[in-house]
Amino acid sequence: GYKCVKLLGQGSFGRVFEVEKSGWRYAVKISRQGAQYEKSCKREGSIMEDINHLEIGPKLVDSFTHEG
Repeated sequence: GYKCVKLLGQGSFGRVFEVEKSGWRYAVKISRQGAQYEKSCKREGSIMEDINHLEIGPKLVDSFTHEG
């Protein structure tokens, strides 16, 4: 799993953490609960998947829903 390193920021949408896994550092966005946030996350994930092949900006490495 991912090990939380520190909170990078937070806002109306949720929080972003710096995490580590297998020696690599990533940013993890955790959105607030609610249908509107889930829809926005799915849309953002879809866009990130579409542009992953381009050599610009951040890459989407993983996407999941955590219940609990």
